[in-house]
Amino acid sequence: MNPGALVLVAMVDPASVPSTFRRKLLEWPLHVTVAPWFSVPDEDLFIQFLERNLPSEPSFESLMGEDAAFGADNEIPVTLVSNREPFAVLHNYLLEAIHGYDGVMLVNTWIRENYKPHVTHHGENRLFPGDTFMVRSLTLVRLLDEDVCEVVTSFALGAGK
Repeated sequence: MNPGALVLVAMVDPASVPSTFRRKLLEWPLHVTVAPWFSVPDEDLFIQFLERNLPSEPSFESLMGEDAAFGADNEIPVTLVSNREPFAVLHNYLLEAIHGYDGVMLVNTWIRENYKPHVTHHGENRLFPGDTFMVRSLTLVRLLDEDVCEVVTSFALGAGK
């Protein structure tokens, strides 16, 4: 992944997210990826669009479903999101916005109909089937170099249901 790449995520506990963290799998704060790694030619313009438009998207409660294993060798333990629909709506909305701002998806494998919202286990730090958390914001994260990510900004979602 190239430095400067962006990703939009829903943090499980946004208040505890550090401003920078290592890219290594177990060092990411718990999150659901909503738009995987991408780039846009005018990041400021794209951020302005998100600031204007994401507040009209509803906040929602996320319900965790069954545990699963991802990766080529099923080596990545995850908990799937049971109520996939609100994440799928945001996912598709954001992919269209990225495309509309001449963005490029840097990860194309698990998007659109292949999108499976989940929270990756980080050792003992994980969510369990039946756990819930509120999605009231999305966080834009930038890859600074091969090892370090930084939080660019967060966008509040609307009041929801």
